[in-house]
Amino acid sequence: MSGIKYTIGFAGLTEDATFPVMVRQSLEQAAAQYPDITLIVRDNNMNDATALANIEEFAAVPVDLAMIYHLGERIGPTLSSTLLKKKIKMIAVDIPIPPWAVYFGVNNKESGSLVGDELAKWIKTHWDGHVDKVLVLTESRVLDFVRARSTFALNRLIEGLGYTPQDIMYLEAGNNREPSAQAVENILHRWPDAHRIAVIGFNDETAAGALDAAHRLGREGDLIAVGQGGNLIAEELAKLNSRMIASVAYHPEEYGPRLMALALRMLAGERVPRENFNNHECLTAASLSQNH
Repeated sequence: MSGIKYTIGFAGLTEDATFPVMVRQSLEQAAAQYPDITLIVRDNNMNDATALANIEEFAAVPVDLAMIYHLGERIGPTLSSTLLKKKIKMIAVDIPIPPWAVYFGVNNKESGSLVGDELAKWIKTHWDGHVDKVLVLTESRVLDFVRARSTFALNRLIEGLGYTPQDIMYLEAGNNREPSAQAVENILHRWPDAHRIAVIGFNDETAAGALDAAHRLGREGDLIAVGQGGNLIAEELAKLNSRMIASVAYHPEEYGPRLMALALRMLAGERVPRENFNNHECLTAASLSQNH
């Protein structure tokens, strides 16, 4: 570095889920390698008002660059306008903030396609290519860009099966494991005769929550699930007769170094791509066993 001191603000998604905690930890570790960087960390707690308060704090400091990791896409323009007034550079983490923030995170179309293909292969092999229900777990606070991970998973499932299942349900399951478990448990009570249920999780937490619900009701054999993020699939696959089929690893431990590298390029005045994607890796029982 040139010896210029910079202050970077990071407004994290939440401290209540594994993946964003790992992102925050990796960023803190990466920033510690740069003595001229001061990192201010705040928790958005998946709350719009808290996120706005954090951004207003960053604007007041002011920071030189803000990294924003917030689920509520609709408030994005308000967050960015607060920083634009102070000419503060922005990186949106995993959830875009158009049109001004540089994006770093998941390629949702690619990751959705990967798990959709695995889901279709499993159903063709184990359920003769037929399902009774497809349950798509959603998060109402995200819009089309992030929702594409579920949309593309469903599209690839349909393409792989060669037909459109009659019963496809979209279920608001939040972003965490227990709210997802409660929501799916309510649905399973309404589907006592459905024994081939494919679940497309918004992330690993919601997919694992669906499996928790099936376990509580003694219906583990009725349900299979795919997730996103890769942070819980190894834990789920370690269970006897696991029904977690696949997930896509986003490698949260790599976010910190890559975010810092991107931030330093921006602070140096370099032009960077508008979209920057992390590394993706499809995880299944077979791929995980090969790595051990």
